[in-house]
Amino acid sequence: MNAAFRYVRLSADDMGYFRYLDPYEKACFLNMPYGFAIGVLWDDEEKLVPAGLMIGTACEEMLTIEWIAVDPDYRYQGVGEELVVLAYKMAVSGNIPLVGAVMLSNFKRESLTEGADGYFEQRLFTKKEEIWDDLYCDLSDLPESGSKKEDDAESAFSSFENLTGQEVAKRLDKLLMIDNAVYTFPPDGFEKSLDRDICLFSEKDKKITAALLVSRMGDDLMPVYFYAKNPESGDSLINEAIARARQKYGDERGVFITMRQRKTAELLQRMLMPSEKAELLTADVSEFKKLKQD
Repeated sequence: MNAAFRYVRLSADDMGYFRYLDPYEKACFLNMPYGFAIGVLWDDEEKLVPAGLMIGTACEEMLTIEWIAVDPDYRYQGVGEELVVLAYKMAVSGNIPLVGAVMLSNFKRESLTEGADGYFEQRLFTKKEEIWDDLYCDLSDLPESGSKKEDDAESAFSSFENLTGQEVAKRLDKLLMIDNAVYTFPPDGFEKSLDRDICLFSEKDKKITAALLVSRMGDDLMPVYFYAKNPESGDSLINEAIARARQKYGDERGVFITMRQRKTAELLQRMLMPSEKAELLTADVSEFKKLKQD
């Protein structure tokens, strides 16, 4: 590691100093239970200057680099290399088998990340999977498609608003038993930040037909769990959540969705602005450990 550079773990309060290195506001991942950020500072003996940034998330299955950027003035000095090595080291220490790097479509246009796809491919990231980019839009941009029938049992949505903490915990346990539900991270990790007014579910014959859990992430709302027995229930659920969010927050708050599972992305695309496809590059951590041993 170059002694002139300092690599430090960042909190959400530190991100303002690195804002210009995060043009797409990926710092929102720090609001997640498993989000992290590493900042790189250049020490010129008079002051510390931001030189690089890596933002990521981690779970038991994979540590994901959501965003990495190096100031053009500090390129070709090993900054990005050390950030990637740090990602591997974090995975090794947490017994995480894979490291992933999200290759957003806007990397092709962003000078801070120019050439990132080839850069990762040279560092053991050889497996590719097509994913969907993040979906994001303001509430005012959402179309008024679909309608909820009040007499439709599958569209009679209840919220977490009036449930006790114990009842919420039981409900989360029940939702997590649904095999084909989709979530970004285990929703029990978001229990304290769930927006109860917009956490909705519907039941028919004592079985859940649709559910949506929403977490507050700074100024944004992020769905962390989604299940719908059929597209009609899913559309009604999304529309109901949008209506409640607009009633509670007006049009100022955004809906920020990072669910990259194809099935959910395709359903939500009918309701949200179009997104661009992206790639997920993955690397086996055991290969990194072997390389270091050699």
